[in-house]
Amino acid sequence: MGVYMYKFRIDKLELNTIDGVIDFEPRRINVVIGPNNSGKSRFLKELRDWLSGDKTDIKIINQIEYSYPESYQEVEESYNVKNKMTKDMYGNWILRTYLNKSNQPWDVNTTFESYFTRSLNSVAPEWEDFFKNIVREKNEISFFQYFGPLFFRYLGTEERLTICKMQKNYGLDSTNTNYLTSFKFEDKVLQELSANVKRIFKKDIILDTQTLGDRLGFRVGEDFGYLRGTFEQEKEGVLQLFLSNFISDF
Repeated sequence: MGVYMYKFRIDKLELNTIDGVIDFEPRRINVVIGPNNSGKSRFLKELRDWLSGDKTDIKIINQIEYSYPESYQEVEESYNVKNKMTKDMYGNWILRTYLNKSNQPWDVNTTFESYFTRSLNSVAPEWEDFFKNIVREKNEISFFQYFGPLFFRYLGTEERLTICKMQKNYGLDSTNTNYLTSFKFEDKVLQELSANVKRIFKKDIILDTQTLGDRLGFRVGEDFGYLRGTFEQEKEGVLQLFLSNFISDF
């Protein structure tokens, strides 16, 4: 018998439709189909908001039934919370996650940088006790505010821009983060991305965190294997990448 590992899942959604309230039980892959302006994007954004602890503008979703952990320890073991805890420049503990939910509306005065930058919530010094209390008391809002970003990723029409644009390169001690910074240390994810791009497009892709100063962004080329070796190999690879970009600018 295998060891039980907690995994967040949505068991049932209660939704408002033009035909009344319906129950929907999601499967592993779900496709939302409908004409323009029928509420597809709104439904997905409401789902994102609910699972991030924000129910201020929910109209389609009435209720969500989901798996809940027996204890904080289950969340820790399944989602490796401890390794995502860092101290900011002021010595405060923060849970380093990223949520694709903007802190502000998009308008003519909004910069790309500010729209996709997120401020991370600081946590009490006794953060393990703090998280244990959230789970034990079944405080749904706090549960999703802190742990929600561990359970899902949302990529909408606006968020697609974050993939191809350079963004500010925030350090581990910063209270800010953005889409690219959020997974620059996720080596396994980036390796899988590279492998899939090679398989489909016969090209390589790498997240350049070294040659762009305080920025970071994706680069596409034939092969970036020289950047994925030992420290000395990587140092030589970064120099090679920098020089190739420098020369190509002239």
